[in-house]
Amino acid sequence: MTAALTLTGLHHAQIEFAAGSSARRADILATTRAVTGVADAMDAEIAADALRLVSGMVKEVEASRVEIGKPVLDVTRRINALAKEFTTDLADEKARLERILGEYQAGEERKADAARRVAQDEADTLARAAAQAQRAADRAPTETDQEQAQQAAAQAETKAIEARVIAAEIAPTRPDGIAVRSAWKFEVTDIKRLFAARPDLCVIEPNNPGIRAQIPHNQTIPGLRIWSEAKASIR
Repeated sequence: MTAALTLTGLHHAQIEFAAGSSARRADILATTRAVTGVADAMDAEIAADALRLVSGMVKEVEASRVEIGKPVLDVTRRINALAKEFTTDLADEKARLERILGEYQAGEERKADAARRVAQDEADTLARAAAQAQRAADRAPTETDQEQAQQAAAQAETKAIEARVIAAEIAPTRPDGIAVRSAWKFEVTDIKRLFAARPDLCVIEPNNPGIRAQIPHNQTIPGLRIWSEAKASIR
C-alpha cells in the first residue's frame, strides 16, 4: 500500500554526545559520589561544589535536548497538522457512513431476531406435534395402526428438525468485511446528583495546586500529612 505521507532524511540523523562528554560525566559522578554526608562547613563547601558540577551538566544536557529536539517537534507538529487537514473530511464521512450503515444493520438484526423467534416457535410447535404423534403410536391397538402412527411420528419429527435448522440459519444480510457491534454511551448531565446517588461511579482527585496554596497558612488540614523539606539549589 502506498503511504499517504512521506518523510525523507530523518532515518539518517545522528544523535550523539559531544566528544569527552562521557569522560566528564564519569569524573563528575566520581566526585559527587564521594560526598556521603555533611558534618561541618568544609563538608558543606565540598558538597556545594559537587552540586554545582552535577547541576551544571544536567542543565547542559537539558539545554541541548531542547535545542536539537525543537526541529523534530516542529516536524511532528507539521506532520500532525497536515494529516489532520487532509483527513478531516474523510473522518467525518467515515463516522457518517459507520452511523448509517450501523443503523441499517441493527435494523436487519432486529428483523432477523424476529424471524428467528417465529421460526423457533414453529419448530417448537412441530416438536410438540411429533411427541404427541409418538405417544399415539405407542397406544395404537394393532400392529397396522402402530406402524402407520410410527410413520406419522417420524414425519412429524423430521419436520421439527427441519424447522429447527431453518431457525438456526436465519441471519441478516451484511456486506463483506463489515462488522457491527453495539456499545452503550453516556453523558453526565449533573455530576453532583451522580455523586450523591452513586459515589462509586465518580473519581475524587486532590486539587494539588489548591493544596500547595493553602498549606503555608494551614498545616492541619484533615486528610493530609504535611511536612517541610529543605533542599539546596545552585543559584
